[in-house]
Amino acid sequence: MSSIQLRARAVLALICWAAAVMVPAVSDGQPPAGPPDPEMEEAKARADYEARWGYMFFSPPNPNPPKRELPDYSGQGGQPVTAKAVALWFPRFVLFPAYFTVDQFVRRPLAAGVTKAEEEEIPSRVIDAFTFGDEQQYTVFPVFSFDFGLRANVGVVGNFGGVPVDHTTLNASFLFGGIDFVTGNLGVTWTPPGKKWSGAVSLGATRRADGLFFGLNDEISEDNEARFNWVGYDVGINYTVQPWRRGAISLDSGYRYIRFGDDVSGTTIPDLVEEGRISALPPGYPDGYSAWYLDPRITYDSRPPRPQSQTGVRATVGANLGIDPVRGPTDESWIVYGGSVRGFWDVSGNAHVLSLAPIVIFSDPLRRGGEVPFTELPSISGNGPMPGFIGRYLTGDSAFALNFQFTWPIWLRLDGEIQFAVGNVFPGHLDGFAFQDLRMSFVGGISAHGAERTYFELLFGGGTETFAQGPSIASVRILVGVSRDY
Repeated sequence: MSSIQLRARAVLALICWAAAVMVPAVSDGQPPAGPPDPEMEEAKARADYEARWGYMFFSPPNPNPPKRELPDYSGQGGQPVTAKAVALWFPRFVLFPAYFTVDQFVRRPLAAGVTKAEEEEIPSRVIDAFTFGDEQQYTVFPVFSFDFGLRANVGVVGNFGGVPVDHTTLNASFLFGGIDFVTGNLGVTWTPPGKKWSGAVSLGATRRADGLFFGLNDEISEDNEARFNWVGYDVGINYTVQPWRRGAISLDSGYRYIRFGDDVSGTTIPDLVEEGRISALPPGYPDGYSAWYLDPRITYDSRPPRPQSQTGVRATVGANLGIDPVRGPTDESWIVYGGSVRGFWDVSGNAHVLSLAPIVIFSDPLRRGGEVPFTELPSISGNGPMPGFIGRYLTGDSAFALNFQFTWPIWLRLDGEIQFAVGNVFPGHLDGFAFQDLRMSFVGGISAHGAERTYFELLFGGGTETFAQGPSIASVRILVGVSRDY
């Protein structure tokens, strides 16, 4: 065999070997192999990656690469900045400390406790323990109140549907805070079916020794704190009609008798006069007064019931007309009147509500030179628009307040609450009104919404001296329980 033949056979053998290696084998009629196995490919890549760690100039890839931007799936661009979002920035910034405190130290512990209670079915057991009757129409439940500075008390409240006749409810309450703190009330409410009106009669009596007095108008001072006791009773009737949503027209009328005294421990009101801290005894002290009274009130509320959006307006105007039948209708008679308009903005549509309200109240004797009893004068502290001050701390001939409030739902009928207000009381008709004479009030806590006669509150807050005196803390308020002002 020649050398040329040997070379030709060698080339042919090389071509056959290359074809056998590069062309996938097909045997037994089986189809060609599918795509590479991802797990196998990942294992090979990992082995190659680990093998290259020893190379002198090898740099491993970043194990935490930056996240890619979120694709614009809708094709509408980024979310626009709205006027609502800009407007919410400032209140969120200002209210964040109070919101954080209430949320972390009130709402979260409460939510945890409520969740545990629901798991153990405690609420239903408690309700069953205080509910009676074939149709569960009778309720008797305990109440309590601790308002820092006033006498702590406990009591019981009962509501008995169908007593004494159908469509009526017998209401009774009794509070006890010691032998010199006893108060009770008994009433009957009639609510005809299918009607938008109701009527009620009531009888109440009180004996208390924890009255607080700090002066009137521009003589109010924390240093003037004095105590007084009083006894009295009240017989009244009420007629209420609800022609629109949550608004109402109501008329209260009745007879009230009150007598004051200084049978208390500590500084008394006469002591303040003797020491020159106030110019004179307040009107009506210590003789008290008796009066036929007439209290009309009109409330318009455009908001729908929850859980609908709470954006809307509530306007209230009212008056208190009192005539003393003992001293004569022309000698001792008075009128106290005022109103407020509160605007509500439900920023989320789920009862996260910002609201703002100016409040103005005036009082006048109906006889020149007459007087209005000091417990009938306008008061904006306690349950009023300046709740950082204890009840009747701010009492005077006239009053002004601007109240800002933010509420949000916590659980069922409980709301978180933050309030900030500026205001004060003044002689005459806001005589000498000036910005530097205003005080500040601030509170935060939780409260029950929707309750009519009694409601639960847990509030912490305080009030300041006037801006002219330097807004230092003048009053600290801690309230736990059923809030009742005197």
